[in-house]
Amino acid sequence: MIDKTVTELMPPQVVNVVGTGDGGITRSTTATTPPDQPNLVITYIPKFKALAARAVHMFAMTFGALALAGMGTDIIPYQDFLDLLWKCVQLSAIATFGDFLKGVPTITSQWAKDNPLLSGEV
Repeated sequence: MIDKTVTELMPPQVVNVVGTGDGGITRSTTATTPPDQPNLVITYIPKFKALAARAVHMFAMTFGALALAGMGTDIIPYQDFLDLLWKCVQLSAIATFGDFLKGVPTITSQWAKDNPLLSGEV
């Protein structure tokens, strides 16, 4: 009997890297790995896009939570639905600005890599 070894090719794994700044990674770079591991497709994301994505995500999550809390309880007093939405927009903007202030040093500097516990990125 002849033994046949079948090698199954694994699909490449996509890894997103936020602004390295050294220019070593172009728009999309493939890192070749040993045959028993999947190749890595490294996608470069500019720092400003990462900050914008975090801000949009924070605003949407905060706005949704506040709107649901306001409609379901009396935590946020309001006169009509538009008044509630306006208050939720204002409170969400404040939370988004606070998260943005935290995100700028985390994304744009080496500080978060040197101090993962202090930056909350663990």
